[in-house]
Amino acid sequence: MATRAYGGYTGAPSIGGILGQATGVITSNPLAVLGLAFVLSTLPSIAFSLLDGTLLNNPLLGGQSAKVNSTLSLAGQFANIILYGLVQGSLTRAALMHHAGEKVNFSECLKLGASKILPVIATIVLVFVAVIFGFMLLVVPGIILYCMFSVAVPAVVEEDLGVVAALSRSRQLTSGARIKIFTLGFMIGLVVLLVILPFGVIGLMLMPFWQSIPIWVGLSAFVIFSLALSTIFTAYIAAVYASLFIELREWKDGPESNRLADVFA
Repeated sequence: MATRAYGGYTGAPSIGGILGQATGVITSNPLAVLGLAFVLSTLPSIAFSLLDGTLLNNPLLGGQSAKVNSTLSLAGQFANIILYGLVQGSLTRAALMHHAGEKVNFSECLKLGASKILPVIATIVLVFVAVIFGFMLLVVPGIILYCMFSVAVPAVVEEDLGVVAALSRSRQLTSGARIKIFTLGFMIGLVVLLVILPFGVIGLMLMPFWQSIPIWVGLSAFVIFSLALSTIFTAYIAAVYASLFIELREWKDGPESNRLADVFA
């Protein structure tokens, strides 16, 4: 599909523009956006970590404090993927409201994300299986599939598409921009690593201290830190891909105002 130029919008999405828009979504509506990430992803993730024993088994908190339940741990990892999809779906609405100059409404975003829970889960499972299968085929196919289907969840939520139609829509929107999408994903992963790694090193250096204090003190500090960091990362990454969807849609279809003008022309 050929791209069209509307109102001076002629270029492909830029990484700087996507990151800037994602930052604006959060800084303009911090309570709503971070609240969505906290409620839909961070709290359930901590709950699963407590249930399966991985949180209490953290060596920084004194070592073998609890037996890890591998079945619950695996279920928790899968649930985290699903919950992230709900965050991304909800924040797609938040990003669109911000893009339109509207105030982000927590309940509206949450309601929309929850109403699409079944197709979102089905889409995430299909994308996850496809990407894992692709990585098994010498990595590169997995990267291609990841980039190809990177905006399938926003398409489900915002364009009210079924699973197959959303995958097709994502493939169409990302065509011509997949190298840029890969670069964006690589940059986000690198930033996350560069932020987390120093804290991990500091934590290891302070291990004798953590092991010398009551476990509930170390656990409380660790949980609070994890809650804050996880909420920020989850919200920002979801906002980035929601912003990517907006940028790709405007690149391929034109801004919303021009699409409406086309309909009534």
